[in-house]
Amino acid sequence: MSTGIFVENRKHWDSATVCIAGNESKTLLLRHLKTEIEAVYVERFVTDRSLDPFIILQVAAGLRTHDENVPTVLEGVDKWVNQYRERLHIDVTSSTLQTYVQYADRIKEFLAYQGYGSRLTFDDVKPAMAAELILYLKKKRQYSHNYAIKIVQFLRSAINYAIAYEWADRNPLSATRLRKEFREISALTEAQVQRIIDADFASTALEKARDLFVFQCFTGLAYADLRELSIGNLITTADGQLYIEKPRKKTSVVQCIPLLEPALAMLAKYQNDPCRKRGLLFPVPSNQKLNQYLKDIQDLLGIKEKIHTHLARKTCTTLFIVNGVPQATTCQVMGFSLQMMEKHYLSVRKDVILSDVHKAFQGKFTVHRNDEKPLTSQAL
Repeated sequence: MSTGIFVENRKHWDSATVCIAGNESKTLLLRHLKTEIEAVYVERFVTDRSLDPFIILQVAAGLRTHDENVPTVLEGVDKWVNQYRERLHIDVTSSTLQTYVQYADRIKEFLAYQGYGSRLTFDDVKPAMAAELILYLKKKRQYSHNYAIKIVQFLRSAINYAIAYEWADRNPLSATRLRKEFREISALTEAQVQRIIDADFASTALEKARDLFVFQCFTGLAYADLRELSIGNLITTADGQLYIEKPRKKTSVVQCIPLLEPALAMLAKYQNDPCRKRGLLFPVPSNQKLNQYLKDIQDLLGIKEKIHTHLARKTCTTLFIVNGVPQATTCQVMGFSLQMMEKHYLSVRKDVILSDVHKAFQGKFTVHRNDEKPLTSQAL
């Protein structure tokens, strides 16, 4: 930390008297600062506070108060993560906590790399830091743009947390526009799903992984919801139809999921499994193991699309759209908003768009043409 006062000739400076020869204004300013520093030191010594020179200088310069409870950015982020740690298994999952811990680690690395240091306060954060953080994550960590955006959003939320505790007065990142890059939704086709259903596996582990994946493809359940799916989540209607009613672990939105024949077949297959004695519907391994088994299935069946548990949820949504299930119904089953479905799913289903538009205008207009062959892009 510097006073910003410089002496051109060292002979003009007398440290004993705090005097700059020939420059009375700067001398008075330095003596005033010295008096302030001494006063702050005495007050902190008497009240048994930290005598860290950096803190004393900040207090003397009016950059902070004596309050020791105002944390730095790193301390504030740690406190925020610890609050989530205390909520573990209440309304925070282990995976969510692990993600936030990783986000916090990346922010610590960034601050050290950029030279901000561990003493950066929330008041020192500037709007430009968002762009700096994104560039660091993409260049040094090789993260995708969208993943980098999530970490910036995490930092922005951490600053809001600091404001709530009055550690900061404003959020410099609140006006920062964070635009995610649009990516097409990957999903399996009906033919690929049928191939997986019809496949025979010598390995029991692969067979179980296939069964779980197929069940997800026809229910849209995320892995976390599949793993805790219990007998109590099964509801039978008055006319004997079976469906699942369960709040999503991620959002707490209640899903109402009719059980189609492939899903019913998977349920029946495991009716005598030991997991039923524990009240669970399926013996679900860890997400890591299940994804490894699904990768093996992908290789065995020669499917180019990377198969993983979350792909099943995307596939379920796509199957519903392609087969004409109304958008509102699909949203209720999947547990997300109509806006989200239109943005991420309907926009990439070109076959649905072409089919809907052609059906809407079929036979409504007649134009006489000289050619009889259908027009193609090659002909143009």
